[in-house]
Amino acid sequence: KRAVPWLAIFKSVPVWAVFCGHFAGDWGGHMMITTLPLFMNDVLGLDFASLGFLTAIPYITYFVCMNFGGFTADKLQKANVLSTIAIRRLAMIVSLGSQAVFLIASGYCGCGQETLVTIFLTVGIGLSGIQYSGYMVSYLDIAPAFAGPILGIGNTIPCIAGIIGPVMVGYLTPTVIFIPFYDLLYFSAFFIDFAFLKFHS
Repeated sequence: KRAVPWLAIFKSVPVWAVFCGHFAGDWGGHMMITTLPLFMNDVLGLDFASLGFLTAIPYITYFVCMNFGGFTADKLQKANVLSTIAIRRLAMIVSLGSQAVFLIASGYCGCGQETLVTIFLTVGIGLSGIQYSGYMVSYLDIAPAFAGPILGIGNTIPCIAGIIGPVMVGYLTPTVIFIPFYDLLYFSAFFIDFAFLKFHS
């Protein structure tokens, strides 16, 4: 049984790059779970009775994109179309980049544009499912023998997003008006892009 090289793991730049990508993906996910129903109710004026299906649509798309992304990544890798690292980076570009863009786009919508917002959020959240072909499998790429312990750490750190996310929602949306929600969406998009750049650096 090989000892886990904890010091080498914590000093590894690629490991921390994957952690950044993992955190960004979870940040976007936690923020949407927390914010999406509030945004649709408080800003768009939709009643909670109709939100169940509307808020489920993006996550159904997310599930489809997550599986399609994995299938496509495997095909590209087996066909030697792109290198493994290029595939991982492409997955993160598509997932985090589209999530940030469509979060900002949805922030410009208001009452009467519920369909457009639903489309933006469905595309943004849906395409973010491709991130699993980016950071998640990178744990196996960078350290196959120690992917379990590293993933354990990597899966713990992003859970902080689940704690910070609701706090940020409360801080940036003290009132149920349009501007605070726009700030929240814009901040989330900026943070996702920042972590995305760290993943690629």
